[in-house]
Amino acid sequence: MARTSGFKKVVVLGFVIFGLMVAMILNTLSPEAAQAAEIANNSQIKGKVTAITADGFSLLMDGNRQYTFQVTADTQFSQADKPAKFSDLKVGMLIGLLVKYNPTDHKYMATRVYLPKAEPTPPTCYTSALMSATVVEKLADRFTVKWTNGETSKVPFLVNSQTKFIQDGKPASYADLKAGQNIQFVVRACKDGGYTATEVHLPKAEPTPATCYTSSAMYASVLEKLAGRFTVKWTNGQTGNVAFVVNSNTKFFHEGHSASYADLKAGQNIRFVVRACKGGEYTATEVYF
Repeated sequence: MARTSGFKKVVVLGFVIFGLMVAMILNTLSPEAAQAAEIANNSQIKGKVTAITADGFSLLMDGNRQYTFQVTADTQFSQADKPAKFSDLKVGMLIGLLVKYNPTDHKYMATRVYLPKAEPTPPTCYTSALMSATVVEKLADRFTVKWTNGETSKVPFLVNSQTKFIQDGKPASYADLKAGQNIQFVVRACKDGGYTATEVHLPKAEPTPATCYTSSAMYASVLEKLAGRFTVKWTNGQTGNVAFVVNSNTKFFHEGHSASYADLKAGQNIRFVVRACKGGEYTATEVYF
């Protein structure tokens, strides 16, 4: 009976030893133990965030090695040398961190997390429809308008090198914009900026008035009469080098009475007044003979 009891004790002791060996083997093969073998305590590492949980995150490091790190109340976050929060951490970020290993539960804790510089938030912008208004004031890089309902705009509209000016279907420039012009324009407005005119349609250009003058009464004799014009010889005997145009507005007088161009003859002595415009013709406005 004693031998049987001793045998049972040996068997039980064997199972206990076997169980301890299995536990040791399983503990050695666990992911946490594998991490402990690869990452030294207080290491500074970097990698790409692949997942975020309520109390930690996963990081993909060089060589496609992925590890999980705990976040506690003592974990410090910073971004661009400024304090940050756990909520600022996003999947896909490439981050750096300081790691502390807990040998009790074979887990890593992130003691310091360095987030990448935040990307600037693009401004929220919109482009208006084509608007109509009258230019009130033109400044160096902006202009103000009065709307068609008579109200003056509360904001100026900026112009820059990207603003397109159009006049008579052709490219124009800011120099062609004048106070008092009725214009149509498109504006781009951003939440954090001003109002910039992207297109400005100017009114049709007014023709440049001709520079003209009217002569005093001149004396000459008709040298040659042509269709719609005549030439003269001046009283000093010189022949004129230009022809004087006649039109429906030219007034003819013969011996104090109204006459016509048909009554004018070569050789007649005349007194006449001429209107001349820069770059244009010489038009007889009054002819007396």
